[in-house]
Amino acid sequence: MSERQAYHHGDLAAALQVAATAAVRATGAQAFSLRSVAREVGVDVAAVYRHFKNRSDLLQAVADGGFAALEDRMRATIAGVVGPETRLMGVGRAYVEFALDEPQLFRLMFALGPHPAGAPPAHGPYEVLLAALDDLAAGWGHGLTREDAALVAWSAVHGLAALALDGPLDVPLARSRIEPVLRTVVAGLVAGRPSEG
Repeated sequence: MSERQAYHHGDLAAALQVAATAAVRATGAQAFSLRSVAREVGVDVAAVYRHFKNRSDLLQAVADGGFAALEDRMRATIAGVVGPETRLMGVGRAYVEFALDEPQLFRLMFALGPHPAGAPPAHGPYEVLLAALDDLAAGWGHGLTREDAALVAWSAVHGLAALALDGPLDVPLARSRIEPVLRTVVAGLVAGRPSEG
């Protein structure tokens, strides 16, 4: 029995999501079709509709899986890292490297509109960022709120990733600029945090 024929009813949704993720990685979301994913898994396209309402629903599951993978990478990168500045840089590095390693998946993750289930799928990675910022400073002063600091950091890493994926930077150059960009962001945030005492 081939791997495609080995799927059982209980794990068909997961198998479809895995196949859909592979399809997005290979050709992007624009070329993605339910029929090709069903064929890859070895089921009729009608079986897909028992687990996903439509193409958009399956793509949302793929994007949600991408955000979960991004969060996992961010957490793994900073596990055991000592020092708040180093941890914050690790969070940013993981974000950019994920984008450069997974360009099609990353594009899909941010191309979809508001998440229908309520909490945005970017919530997990955002919480990792906020925790790293909390380690850096127990509160923010001088007019810089915690959310402002998060927006500064997120804008910098997302901007660098976007410039590499869809702008004038090539990927090797973007990789070489991750550390200088992160050092500049962290130095600015440290300068803007409240003084102790």
